[in-house]
Amino acid sequence: MILIWKRDYGCYPNTTRGQCKKSNPKHFHRSPVYIKDKSIDNLLNKKNQKERINRLFNSGLPDKQRYIEFYFGKEIKILDDKQIIRLAEFYNTQFENLCIEKANYLRRLVIEEYAKKIQGLSDVALRSIFSFRFDDAVRKVETQDHRALTVSNLNRTKSEIREYKDTHKSFDNIHQESYDKLFNFIDEHIEFSTLISRKKRISYIKYKEGSTILEPKSWLYENIRYAFPKQDNFPINNTLLSWFLYNDTPNCKEISKLDNDLRKRQVVKRIYFSTLLMFNYRISKLTIEDFKEKGIDLIKKDLDDLRQKISYIIYYFIFSKFYSTSYVSNTTSKGQKVGKDYWTPEYFVIRAVFFAIIEANNGKPLTFKEIKRKIGFTLERYIYEGYGIVESYNELSKCLKNLTNNRPKNSDIHVFKNAQRILEEYSIIYYARHRARKEELGEYDSDFERDFHDFLQKEVSPLFIYDKPLIDAIGKREIISKDRNNNIVAKKVHNLLHYDFYLKLTREIRKCLGLDKKWKGIAVEGQSRYWHEMDDHIKRDKFKQTISTQENIILINIWYYMNKDEWLQQFRSQLEAQTGIEISQSKINNLKNYFGKS
Repeated sequence: MILIWKRDYGCYPNTTRGQCKKSNPKHFHRSPVYIKDKSIDNLLNKKNQKERINRLFNSGLPDKQRYIEFYFGKEIKILDDKQIIRLAEFYNTQFENLCIEKANYLRRLVIEEYAKKIQGLSDVALRSIFSFRFDDAVRKVETQDHRALTVSNLNRTKSEIREYKDTHKSFDNIHQESYDKLFNFIDEHIEFSTLISRKKRISYIKYKEGSTILEPKSWLYENIRYAFPKQDNFPINNTLLSWFLYNDTPNCKEISKLDNDLRKRQVVKRIYFSTLLMFNYRISKLTIEDFKEKGIDLIKKDLDDLRQKISYIIYYFIFSKFYSTSYVSNTTSKGQKVGKDYWTPEYFVIRAVFFAIIEANNGKPLTFKEIKRKIGFTLERYIYEGYGIVESYNELSKCLKNLTNNRPKNSDIHVFKNAQRILEEYSIIYYARHRARKEELGEYDSDFERDFHDFLQKEVSPLFIYDKPLIDAIGKREIISKDRNNNIVAKKVHNLLHYDFYLKLTREIRKCLGLDKKWKGIAVEGQSRYWHEMDDHIKRDKFKQTISTQENIILINIWYYMNKDEWLQQFRSQLEAQTGIEISQSKINNLKNYFGKS
């Protein structure tokens, strides 16, 4: 069992109570999290796993490239808008040329094999060979009025040739050879034309209104299309791609889910995170037999490469900024700017747990709302809101055990084992990332605290100190206050309560700012969305405010989401509101001049 102490940007793993207190007593009051599954030390004994993670963190916090190498082995090439457009134009041109080529070849067969060899005609007028204008049908393909000869025209051609054969019984081997050539090619052409009637075009590119930039959905579908092996030397059509992704098989009067998703009103809508993971799950479950049924031959290595590439395309789509509302947060819930790539390990945990839940649901799709009703918490919040996973480690571990123990008989046990392995690996990655993050931040718990302390020291006073215990600031260990029943009681001030930043007000500082001598100091608290919205932290913040008011300490709150340009204005306005004295910029400048910082 491992005791993990929570910190302002997560937890402090693999640390004893005494070590935590000694290294940073400010955060010793955080609630502990217990990881019960396996000891981190035992996990670290897995040599290959340890070496891989060490390589990941051997130069501090990993960047995008190192995460890609860790999870995918190498960076996988994807197509940009220009490449997709060029490929679409190329294959559509090839497709049109093929249609014309097949129509012309059939015309030559009809003239050479049927008119000349079978009927014995020397001067052939193509329009007079059949009861319909066969020459017009070919001409419409050449002028691209029609994509290909229609199935009805081909069946009519075959029917009239067969009728001629049945009425003219006297023919030799040469005639039979010509008949075989005609029938075989017409049958092949019928199959081709049937495919053409569904395909129409190779790609259905959708552009953002008034631009040459692809809609995000169009970019995603085209990258996935070109990742798949070709069918009849051409990229797969929308109907087949929709089956691979959505498992739908529309009849002739219906359109596929993918085609519906590319309609004008639908194509601009943001694709759901759960839908993207469902695509990934569907591809991971495809077999060689599935492809054979669709007329595509491939070997196991090709299938493994396809799964890897689709996984990377979906990962890239989720971690890029295709929509104004991102799937992944750039910051932690505490306001630290860490970048989207920081959440890569959390993403792979979410994906693995999602796969296990879908596998337990017999492969049927579920939204995150439906998953929440099943397991009691929302998966995507870990990277969308920047919470991380470590505090829900036990819940996720318990969830996976329940899914594994109650899985359907026909489910794949490897999906559940893989999810457990990735969750265990995450605990090690978190530990290594925590150390790398701590080395980068030094004494601070976040970029926000580091930057704000630097701001206070440069723009207000270099005497602002970081992490000031309340008992040192007020000079006492208990205060007198009133309880709920309005009784006067003595309340102990815990030695673990700290101000984030504190400036002791001397006579000279008060004079520069024009403050009364009753004021003891200025305290600043950096507020974040996570810690300071939890019930116990709200109570603690209220207690801090009570102490500050009673002890004449000016308590200023600065929220993590404020821009740096707002910091000084917020500092001045809150100072004015609590003291009733105007704090002009000239007074701040006086203070800076006093310390020689102007």
